[in-house]
Formats: sequence, structure tokens, C-alpha cells
Amino acid sequence: MKKKNFASVVYGRKGNAPKRGISKVEIYIYLGMGQKKYIALRDCTPMEWKKYQKSPDLAQQLKEYEAIVVGMLQRGEPMTIEQLDMRLGNTPRETKEKRERKAILSDPNGFIVFIKERMSGEHLHANTVRRYLVVIDSLIRFGRLCRFTDLTDKNVKAYDDFMRKEDSTRSDVAMNNYHKIIKKYARLAYQMDYIPKNPYRQDHG
Repeated sequence: MKKKNFASVVYGRKGNAPKRGISKVEIYIYLGMGQKKYIALRDCTPMEWKKYQKSPDLAQQLKEYEAIVVGMLQRGEPMTIEQLDMRLGNTPRETKEKRERKAILSDPNGFIVFIKERMSGEHLHANTVRRYLVVIDSLIRFGRLCRFTDLTDKNVKAYDDFMRKEDSTRSDVAMNNYHKIIKKYARLAYQMDYIPKNPYRQDHG
């Protein structure tokens, strides 16, 4: 008889990947008697998920969570969410994830780092990468859209003014192309809860 695992991996549980283009990868833990818990690991596009689901890192995380629940069972601990939460609060991996998220949120260039990290997983064409890097350079020159807290309506408008003053020959089409790239990653940052509000809710391009 096949051994039943306590932990498994779930992607797109809420069915929002096709609509949003991104969804959560979660560890699903079932303790029995209706006691279950979903633990969010990261956000992935469908393409990123195809690669991530085969990664050693995901397999190791699944193994660690399984071991935690098996340990609870072997020690005769209550198989409850409360007991599981207590055990998870002591896991180095969860602490590491929190530290990494806190670090990028406090990084003066956190939004720039975020864009580059997302780009690395998107398999972009070389010409597209060059265009994106030009936009990143413009954000660095502007200096007020580099961290997540900079992503405000006011700063997006100021960036537009800055770019037009920097080169008066830039056309509206060119500016729209700059904004489309920033908008893409601002939307992802909002969907992933790095920012409380999407500054591009009213289009700038």
C-alpha cells in the first residue's frame, strides 16, 4: 500500500493564473480530521512553474514540511493547526523567507532588484532585455522609483516629467513604451503584496 504523504505542492489553487498571469505555489498540509493548512512559497507564472516544480529547492522544502508533520506524529503531539504553527515558527526556512522579503522591501534599490529577478525567469529575447535595461537605467537616473515605497502616483508622474525634460525629442510613443515596462512590474509587485496600491491604476502609458 502506498504511503500517504502529509505534505504536497499546489499551484494556482484559486485558479487565477490565466487571468492574472501569475499564481501562488503553496505547500498543502493535511493533518486529518479537517485540519489543513496552505503555506505560500512564491509566485510564479505558468512558465516559471513548469521549471520550478522540478527544482531541487522545492523538493527539499516539501521534504522538510513532511518531516515536521511526521515528527509531530511520532512524538504523539496534537495533530492540530495550532501545534503545526508552533513547529513552523521554529523552522529556519520560514525565518529565511521572511528575512529575504524584509531585505528587498528595505533595499534602496528593491524595485530595481525585483525587476531584474523577474526578468531572469522570463526567458526574454536579447533585444527585449536590452530595452528593459534601458528603462532600468532611466529609473536609476531618476532616482525616485528605485524602492518599493517610491511606487506612487506622484513619482510616476514626476518620472514622466523628468524623462521628457531630459530629452525633449522623446515622443509620446517612446514614453508609453517606457511606462509599459514599469507598469508590468509595478502590477506584479502589487499582486505579490510588495506595495499596497498599484500606481498605474490610472494609465500613464
